[in-house]
Amino acid sequence: MKRKMAVVLSAAMVASLLTGCGSSTTKTTEAETKAATEATTEAKTEAETTEGATEAETTEAASEEETTEAATEEATEAEETEAATEEKAEAQTEGATEKAVAVAASEAESEEETTEAASEEETTEAATEKETAAEAATEAASEEETTEAVSEEEMTEAASEAETTEEETTEAASEAADDDQAKADEVADLIDAIYVQE
Repeated sequence: MKRKMAVVLSAAMVASLLTGCGSSTTKTTEAETKAATEATTEAKTEAETTEGATEAETTEAASEEETTEAATEEATEAEETEAATEEKAEAQTEGATEKAVAVAASEAESEEETTEAASEEETTEAATEKETAAEAATEAASEEETTEAVSEEEMTEAASEAETTEEETTEAASEAADDDQAKADEVADLIDAIYVQE
């Protein structure tokens, strides 16, 4: 814009000089007027060309600036997208890690419960075996006591039978002695009767 103004002012100065020279000589030729007109036209054309070039440069600069801004925005969006992707990946990684920790904790708890259940089962089995052994010992003692009682009863019965047998033997002997005495008495009576008859 400044360059355009400078060209216009230069053309005006040339025209004023030519006009001044004409007035001093009071003579202006057509060639000089034409030259001044051509100079003015050329200056105007040059100014317009310069203005067009300036506008083109301005447009190009604006376009480059817009391109730079667009590239900057794209780069920023790409960085934001990349940051969001990394954040999402980190979140997924953290979620996966937390899930893995939860699964490991659940498995450890399950193993602990299984171990406790197995320990309780073993304790129950040991107690059952102990009770079974106690019952077996009690049964054995009961059988032994029963055997002893039966043995004592059999011995008592045998002693009783022996006593009964002795009593029977004694009675039989007593009866035999009585029979013998009766027979002897009868014999004595018979002898006495014979003597008396004689």
